[in-house]
Amino acid sequence: MYKVVGWVLQFAPIGVFALIAVVFGKQGANAFGPLLSVTSAVYIALIVHIVVIYGGILALNKISFKKFISKAKSLLSQLLLHVHPVVLSL
Repeated sequence: MYKVVGWVLQFAPIGVFALIAVVFGKQGANAFGPLLSVTSAVYIALIVHIVVIYGGILALNKISFKKFISKAKSLLSQLLLHVHPVVLSL
């Protein structure tokens, strides 16, 4: 089961690229507007989630938001730069 999921995840970026290529091939530059709107909405929602949810939990536990973000940022950058061995075994 995990091998099948690994194969799907391995080829997913190729499929997404193909779908975006078809859209831009048919619509041309007009497709940038809606794509920019969706991308902006996702980033705004992520920022609001971090500030409201994490900020609320941190405030309840009396932890500094700046300190949390600085430590979380370093951990997330390490996670994104180095693939975990468990992920590679899929």
